Amino acid sequence: MDMSSKKKVEKKKAVYQYIHCDVYKHGVSVFIGDCESLRKWAKKFYNEPQEKDLIQSIEEHCTDENYFENDVAARCYDSDSGQYIVHLPSFSFSYNPIEISNLSHELLHATFLMLDFIGMEYRYQGNNEAYTYLHEYLLKHALIEKDYKKV
Repeated sequence: MDMSSKKKVEKKKAVYQYIHCDVYKHGVSVFIGDCESLRKWAKKFYNEPQEKDLIQSIEEHCTDENYFENDVAARCYDSDSGQYIVHLPSFSFSYNPIEISNLSHELLHATFLMLDFIGMEYRYQGNNEAYTYLHEYLLKHALIEKDYKKV
């Protein structure tokens, strides 16, 4: 087989951004990349004793086989100390509806986790605007490609 006819698969560089929410004094890290890169990055940036559970959860659940064999497109990790990481194995920033729905789904998990952490109990007829505004804020920022930093 001619080498030029083989499709070269290039591993994309992992990127991340931290989206801080001043109102709630918390934020969400969005990480785009493979599991190995996530594990290395998380150990570097989340190294406080109270964040051990976050690292442990990533170690247990983040394997490339787990993501792709079980058809998992993304995941939201959280810690007992109120740290949140939304992990996407890949994201093209091409406004692909499937990618955006996966991102939105995981950011909604982060939204519920964050507001639960600060003690806000969800009530449909009461405080649902806090949830929808926070979710909108996170999604809007997560879609800005230029705000991501290389790992």
